[in-house]
Amino acid sequence: MRDLKVLQAFDYANHLLKWFDKNGRVLPWRLNPQDPYKVMVSEFMLQQTTVKTVIPYFINFMEKWPTLEAFSSASEEVLLTIWQGLGYYARAKNLLKAVFMIMKEQNGVIPNCYEKLKNLPGFGPYTAAAVASIAFDEPAAIVDGNVIRVLSRVFGVAKPMPAGKQEIMKIAQDLTPAVRAGDYASAIMDLGATICRSSKPLCNECPWQEGCFAYHQGQVHLFPMRAAKPVRPVCLSTAFWIQNSEGKVWIQKRSQGGMLANLWELPHTGFSVALARQQVASLDSVAKERPRKHIQHVFSHFTLNMAIVEKKACDAMELMDPDNGEWVDPDGYVRRPMASLMKKVFTSMRPPREK
Repeated sequence: MRDLKVLQAFDYANHLLKWFDKNGRVLPWRLNPQDPYKVMVSEFMLQQTTVKTVIPYFINFMEKWPTLEAFSSASEEVLLTIWQGLGYYARAKNLLKAVFMIMKEQNGVIPNCYEKLKNLPGFGPYTAAAVASIAFDEPAAIVDGNVIRVLSRVFGVAKPMPAGKQEIMKIAQDLTPAVRAGDYASAIMDLGATICRSSKPLCNECPWQEGCFAYHQGQVHLFPMRAAKPVRPVCLSTAFWIQNSEGKVWIQKRSQGGMLANLWELPHTGFSVALARQQVASLDSVAKERPRKHIQHVFSHFTLNMAIVEKKACDAMELMDPDNGEWVDPDGYVRRPMASLMKKVFTSMRPPREK
């Protein structure tokens, strides 16, 4: 790795900020001056999600809850409905919890420093640093996937990720300027997203080309170095499309804890290979039936192969939770917050439209 002290003469922050002033992305949460509430909401949405995907959700969110005070009165059910399709629903729940805490303990004022922000629900080191820097201009270093890629290339960080992240964080903190820290944070994220891309980087347009180790070594494609990825496990499940005499479909609400908590879904056998086989085997009527559809859905840590079995209500009482379910029209499921997996199931079961 190149010694940061040797490269101080290049003045990375100044070069980057000059580039950002001319080439920074125009985004609906970037205002002058910055609105801490909009910055906070955008950063929660952007966790593990692309800017392109987030923009329409952010606009819709702000139309419904334009201020922190307005959002503090939101119900979780309505929030999850607005959020559906964005994924990672724990983000939405933590955002609401954080706002409740801000209203109760901070008199409705978002804390203006990293140390206080990191104590709020859902605020990990990155989100706390992003809000502190972008909303309040605190020189808190941000390190996300874009920043890791940029800095590992520029400084030739040879240690594979994620082990090399501490090294990256040290460099990021050293580079973050005391003045215009928020603009610098936005700038380095834009640099990674638009110029120093994972594939086909635009090195000739990069403001850091002159000081980039990987570029001068002809090794841009090698960084960031990563350890071998573990094989993504495959899980099996069976979902039950239960219809009554009126053609309505039974859905029920998940429990408050665990994965996809409080979202609505079809009854199913869970996401475990052993559990799926055990439960299906225990239901003789199901075991004899052939699934109507099969779908595959990729979660962050596993791939799910789900069979969909049709059942009549009179034959499926043991699968239904009467205290936490309801009948819905097959086309009306969107009125309840559902994960993308279940939306995919409903879409697959929908009869084809006549041409």
